[in-house]
Amino acid sequence: MVASEYLKGEAYKFYMNNVSWELKNWKYQKFMKALFNACFPATFRMEQQERLDTIKQEDRTVREFESELKLLYRVVGKARKRERVRKFWRGLQPRIQQKLYEAGYDYETSQWGQVAAAAEMFEIARTIGMDTKRSPKEPRKDNRDRGHSSNKEKPRNEPYSENKEETREDRHRRKSSRSSRHFGRRTNGQTSNDRRSKDHFKSGSSSRHDDRRSNRRDEYKKLSNEEHE
Repeated sequence: MVASEYLKGEAYKFYMNNVSWELKNWKYQKFMKALFNACFPATFRMEQQERLDTIKQEDRTVREFESELKLLYRVVGKARKRERVRKFWRGLQPRIQQKLYEAGYDYETSQWGQVAAAAEMFEIARTIGMDTKRSPKEPRKDNRDRGHSSNKEKPRNEPYSENKEETREDRHRRKSSRSSRHFGRRTNGQTSNDRRSKDHFKSGSSSRHDDRRSNRRDEYKKLSNEEHE
């Protein structure tokens, strides 16, 4: 028997003790069934049947769930094709079942391969949709904000606080900034009317001073003429 070349451990012991002496009486199906009963405990098939009754896809992929379900059916034994399709359909995730109904599939009429292929396609489409939601496109930046530092808001000068200790440099800087805050002509803190009155006073006082000097000069001339006479 060719299968004996691939046996090890308990399976090889079973073959040597029970099968190798009577190869003609052992057919392949009989050998595999006897080998299964010899290597696995008596309750193993019952445990796999209970697992088959409660198995769901949960966090597995469609392909993983399909392969595991097929393996359980091989261990448990024969089952009708329609029953297998029904079990596979009801074990899928509810969202995939909804998509299958919307696509026109039904576990009473559709075949196993059709349901498996359609469910896998819906799973791939859902995975792509989730990836696009996780990584949205970055908003396009305005051209005005590209490399133009002048558009950025400049920090305003902090207001002067009296509680802060002012040094000599701070006072000098504050006075110079105040003196530089002017628009147009400099008036030194005086209005135009004040400057006009001041200029008028200066001009009047200078004219009076000139009149006094001219009167003294005339008096001096008169006195000098009288002395000569």
